[in-house]
Formats: sequence, C-alpha cells, structure tokens
Amino acid sequence: MDYKEFMGLVKANLQEAFPGASVTEAYVGKLQGQSYEGITVTPVDGRMGVSLDLKPLFEMFNDGMDYGEVIDVIKDKLEMGMSQIPEIRTDGLGDYNAMKGHLVLQIVGRDGNEEMLSKVPHREMEDMAVVYRFDLGDSSSGNMSVLVNDNMMKRYGITAEQLHQDALAAAPQNRPPVIKGMNEVLAEMMGVSIPGTPDFLYVATTPDKIQGAAVIAYPGFLDMAAEKLGGDFAVLPSSVHEVLLVPDDGKTDMALFKQMVSQINGVEVLPQDRLTNNAYHYDSKNRVFESADSFEVRKLEKESLNSGKDERRSVLGNLDSLKKECAAKPHKEPQTKKAAEMSI
Repeated sequence: MDYKEFMGLVKANLQEAFPGASVTEAYVGKLQGQSYEGITVTPVDGRMGVSLDLKPLFEMFNDGMDYGEVIDVIKDKLEMGMSQIPEIRTDGLGDYNAMKGHLVLQIVGRDGNEEMLSKVPHREMEDMAVVYRFDLGDSSSGNMSVLVNDNMMKRYGITAEQLHQDALAAAPQNRPPVIKGMNEVLAEMMGVSIPGTPDFLYVATTPDKIQGAAVIAYPGFLDMAAEKLGGDFAVLPSSVHEVLLVPDDGKTDMALFKQMVSQINGVEVLPQDRLTNNAYHYDSKNRVFESADSFEVRKLEKESLNSGKDERRSVLGNLDSLKKECAAKPHKEPQTKKAAEMSI
C-alpha cells in the first residue's frame, strides 16, 4: 500500500467515525518546509477544519503497527484538535473588519520559502520576508493562527498595502516587542545575576516568544533598540522566535557574526525554526538596516572615501605650507621690461 492508497482508506474510515463532517484529502501549504499532503476534517458546525499530516502515521503502519491502532491514534489527534478549535467560524474569517485586529507578523527567510511566498502577500526585508497571520489564540497544543494568502486578500477586497499597514498597527499590540539584556535573561533562566556587569548581548522577542523575530519589522523598533543599546548594533537571528542584538563598538566583525549564525543553525536550530544564515547591522545615525555583506561593502566605501579626503587634506596642507614658506623668504624687486628702441 502506497501513501495515496493509505490516505484514501483513512478518509473512508474517518467519514464513518465523524458522520456529517467534511473529510477531504488536502495539500496543506506551510512555510519553513512544513507543507504536507494529509487529511482535513471540518466539523458539522462549520467551524474551522483540522488538518493532519498522515505521513508519520503511514510510517508507523509500515513499521508494523496494526491498522486499527493507527486509525485510533488518528481519531484521537483529530478529536483533540477539534476540541481546541477557536470559537471562530469559517464565515467569521471572511469578515476582514472583524479579523484585522488579530493580525500579527511573522518573518521568515526567503530561501526555501519561495513557493509559499508566491502565494501570500509579503514584504521583503533584505533576504527575509514579512508575512501576515491572524492570531486565533492559544490552546493546550500551542498558539493557533492562520496565514493570510492571496486568495483571502482578494476576497476581502483589500490591497497589500492596507493589509501591511493594518498589521503594523495591530501586531505590536497583540505581541509587544521585548528587549532584555543577557544578565536579565540569565537571571530568569538560572536565578543568577551579576550586579554591575554591563550587557554585551541583548535578546529581542515577544512576551510569548512566538515568532518573536518579527519585532525587527515593527515600526520604530530598530530606533528603540538603538536607544537602549546606545547606538549602532548587529542583529543575529537566533531563530524565527527571537534575535540577538550586539552593540557595535566600532570593531564589530560582521563576517564573524555571519559565520557564527550559520554554524549555530547547523547544529542547534530545528529546520522549521531557522530564520536565515545571515547577520545584519543597523546604522542608527543613517537609519540603515542591512545585511552583513552590504554593511561591509558600505564600510569599505566609507573608509575609502575618508582616505581620499585625508589625501586631499594632505596635499592642501603641503601647498599651504609651501605658500607660507615662500611668503617668509625675501623677495627681489621685479624687473620692468622696457621697449627696445631700434634705429635704422
């Protein structure tokens, strides 16, 4: 039995187990490489459906689990999911004015998410993309939200710009930004604090630490962070849930930070939680947020420009010194040329 046949058999059994409910095979598109082909069961009352990836259950069946036991596990998972569905009917999702207050932001890397990003409204931020979700609240299994896609936006009759502005207004209210120094973080985690020790590292996220890296896209956040950190800083994506902020003391090695992020992603961060392998820098004076590579290029251009100015100052300085030196020497009276008189 292949996976397609397995899904068909499960679908028939679930239709019997949930009479009146709509049971469909569905492709569930998700960001961060989490898309899958599975089953969606929509309750009779018309509330949102519950989708389930059957691949892990199919593997359990192939490994020898009795099919009846597999069906029981599937039913248990679906019943739990349906019991936790927020009290929002599918027709409620169709009312944008009622839903826009639930908007939150999510930020993901563009690399690896190209297919999904082609179907959802988004804004690019360097090599990342900001997308929009409706926060439906928490359940025992975690936070529940719905990704806004192009079809939803068309049904609402709104523009991508309106969605973006509404999300920028709602997101900081629904998931406020939080910046904590590493001393405070360690104190919360381990009960250890070292009074008087300056923070060399800060963590930026949201109170619930859900998709908290999106705070870097909040209006005014980067300037707020610059004020707290005392100026320019580097941004290191720890995951989609938080970023690390490092004050720039003028000796910041962005190439090293980029290498660190890549290495940590490879060994410590789950694929679905990775943001990017890049590092970023914020120039608080010029209000420029850019990738590590762009920052290094701009830094070299600035240094080259300053070097050119120094050379010009040096030439002008030498000319000025020569001028003063000439002025200090005694001058000979200038000779007046007389017109030659010629006689024939």
